[in-house]
Amino acid sequence: QGERANGRRIACSLDRPSLVLERTDLCVLWKPPGWSVSVADEAKRDSLDSLCNDSDAELGGSDTDELPLQCWLQQELGHRSLIVNDSGASHGIVHRLDRNTSGLVLCAKSYYGYSMALLLFAAQCVSKEYVLICHGHVPLDLHMIQFPLLRVGPAHAPQSAVSALGRHASTEVLKVAHLNGAGEPGAFSLVQVRLHTGRLHQIRAHMAHLGHPLLCDSAYGGRAALGCPRVSLHAHRLRLVRLVEQLPGLEASLPLPQDLQAVAAKLDAADVQSKALLCQWIIDNQ
Repeated sequence: QGERANGRRIACSLDRPSLVLERTDLCVLWKPPGWSVSVADEAKRDSLDSLCNDSDAELGGSDTDELPLQCWLQQELGHRSLIVNDSGASHGIVHRLDRNTSGLVLCAKSYYGYSMALLLFAAQCVSKEYVLICHGHVPLDLHMIQFPLLRVGPAHAPQSAVSALGRHASTEVLKVAHLNGAGEPGAFSLVQVRLHTGRLHQIRAHMAHLGHPLLCDSAYGGRAALGCPRVSLHAHRLRLVRLVEQLPGLEASLPLPQDLQAVAAKLDAADVQSKALLCQWIIDNQ
C-alpha cells in the first residue's frame, strides 16, 4: 500500500527504502525499520551531534544482519550523485535514525546541498516530528519535556540518562491520545512530538523518565505489548525552511507504516478527543 507524502501517494514498503521527495540538491527518503543509518568519522562530526543526531540515533554497528541505508543510496543514486559514493561525507546522509525506528531521512545529492543542510540544522531551520505509542496515559497538560541528558554505557551500545551533568534536551509534546488495549489490559498513549534538540535517544529517554516508555523499547523499560514488533517510534514529518534562494524549502510527511498501524488498530480511545486523534492516524493510512 502506498503512503502519502505532501498529498501524493508513493510506495513505502516495510522491506525497502524509497524516495519520498527529490530536489536538485536534496532528497528525503523513507527508511523502513531494520535499516541502519550510520555516518563516517564520528570524531569529526562530534560537534554536530546536537544538530544532526536524532533523538533515537545510534552509532553505526557491526551486526551482520544490518541493512545499511547508504548501500541502497549507492545503488539508486550513485550513478548520478558523487557524494552518495563518498563515505567521508557520510554518503550525503545529513542525520541519523535508529535502526528500529521508521520514518523520513534527509539526504544530500550534492556537496553544496550537504553543506547547506548542515547549516540549516545549525540555524534551527529544520523541524522534525515523530509519533509514538507508549505505556500509560501521558498527562494532557504536558507540553514541553526539558530534562538534560547524559550519554552513558559502553561505546558500542550507548544510551542516554537524565542527569544534571547532561546536555540540554527539549522535546515538545504536540498531541496526546489516551488509549486502552482492546482485549489486552493496560493503558497506552499515542503521542506526537517535535524535537528542539537532538540528543542520543532523546524521545525514548525523556518518555521513559516520565514513566511512559515506548512499546517494545526494552533498553528504556518498555514492555512488549499489542503484538508490536519493534520500538514504536516513527519519524513522520520533516520540514526545512527556505534559507537561501538556491536551496528552496521542503516538507515531507508520512503516516504510520503498516506494522505500527496494526498496533494502533488494537487500541480503543478513552475519550472523544483521543478517538479523533486515533482515527486521524488510522484514516491517514487508508
